[in-house]
Amino acid sequence: MLLQASLLLAFTSAVTGASPTPFVPPSTTPVPLPRECPSGARVFTPTNACYWIVRDQMTWSEAERACVRKGGKLSSVEAEDENEFLYDFTRSANLSSPTFWLGMLNKNKHSGQYVWHDGVQPRNAGAFKNFITREAGTASEMCVSMWSDYTQADGSWHPWSCAFQGYAGVCKRKFRSLNPSDVRSTISPLEDSIQANRCCTHCGKACASNERCIPDDLDCLIKECPGSEGYGWCLPAKDKN
Repeated sequence: MLLQASLLLAFTSAVTGASPTPFVPPSTTPVPLPRECPSGARVFTPTNACYWIVRDQMTWSEAERACVRKGGKLSSVEAEDENEFLYDFTRSANLSSPTFWLGMLNKNKHSGQYVWHDGVQPRNAGAFKNFITREAGTASEMCVSMWSDYTQADGSWHPWSCAFQGYAGVCKRKFRSLNPSDVRSTISPLEDSIQANRCCTHCGKACASNERCIPDDLDCLIKECPGSEGYGWCLPAKDKN
């Protein structure tokens, strides 16, 4: 039976009220493709990883094997900036289905926390501690999909039947640091770190004119926020020029 519940990326500060983790906006300047990455992949420098899409409609295992053949795995998500990158990347790919496979989450039997199948841990301590699921909260492993259409909040996650043969996948492969001389000649310096503020379209907590509100949905599950645009993070808007 297909799981209908939303699986949501819950940052510690969203629950505890702690100061939000500084967000470093990624460079938009083209980056030389490392030799470890397949042709056509896209680099995201904050994670030292490259990403590519397998476009066929597959089960989770089929998509994972397609990634492994090129040295990668279905993508994990370390932090909110990577989640936004994946959302924008897949939106621009014009996939036949607006949903795609991410990696698998495995539940640690001792801590009860979920860790990605490639071993990736979240950047901020305890970021997955407060995962909230409605139907899959006791599952030991979950195949995760991401919505990339506008009927759901940007970048929403959903646990789904691993045997469902209907989604493309986004692959991820880590690479060694790029040659410093290449980086300096092709990548503009990153902007200073900024504090990402909380926002809510329906609550009067608007972002600045040069930002957009990226929902994380956590508070909507707790407080039943109206509509699909609940609390989120104010992140830099894409350059429209």
